[in-house]
Formats: sequence, structure tokens, C-alpha cells
Amino acid sequence: MHYPVLFAAVPVTVLLTVSFFVLFVREKVQSQGLKSFGLVVAILLWLSSAIVAGGGIVRAVKGGPGMMHPGMMHRMMDPRMMEHRMQPPNGTNCPPECPMKHDGRMGGMMKDAPKK
Repeated sequence: MHYPVLFAAVPVTVLLTVSFFVLFVREKVQSQGLKSFGLVVAILLWLSSAIVAGGGIVRAVKGGPGMMHPGMMHRMMDPRMMEHRMQPPNGTNCPPECPMKHDGRMGGMMKDAPKK
């Protein structure tokens, strides 16, 4: 099942429905300026729905970031990876060049700060 196409179908439907009502109200309006504005708004809504639909189709065909690949959850929950991600707050497991290394004064990322 291609869920990105289904997820794109909802906003496309909403955009096209709104454009229908914009065109419907445009026909009822007497002012030529408002009629032109309504047409511009409807065209922008159509372009937006085409972009959203195209993005959903491209994402369904190519796959994209955020889509789980086989084995991704197992790699994320690997104990070796968990040890790497869960470092103590003082940054003792960081290598010397780590930008998150604490200097002991204020939070992190202060190793290049001038000392008082």
C-alpha cells in the first residue's frame, strides 16, 4: 500500500474543494476586481494541489526520509547504538574534539569560550 499517496489525497481534496467554492462565489460577485482576484486565488489553489499531489506520487515511488526501511528499528534499538547515544550529561565519553564537551561552567559547547 502506498500511504504517501493517500496522505497527499486529503490535502489535495481540501484544496480542490476550496477552489470550487472560490469559483462559485466568484460567479456571484458583481465587481470585476473581485472576479479577477477569485480567479487568481483558484489558480493558486490548483497549483498548490498539483504540487502536493506530485510530491505524494514522488514520495511513493522513490520512498523518502521518514519511511522506515527493513531492519531500521532493529539497528536503532541495538544496545551498542544506545550506549553511543546515551552519554552522561558531563560529556565524559566525548572525544577531545567533541563540540558538546562541557567545560564545567555552563551547559555544553563552551570549550572555546574565553576563561575568566
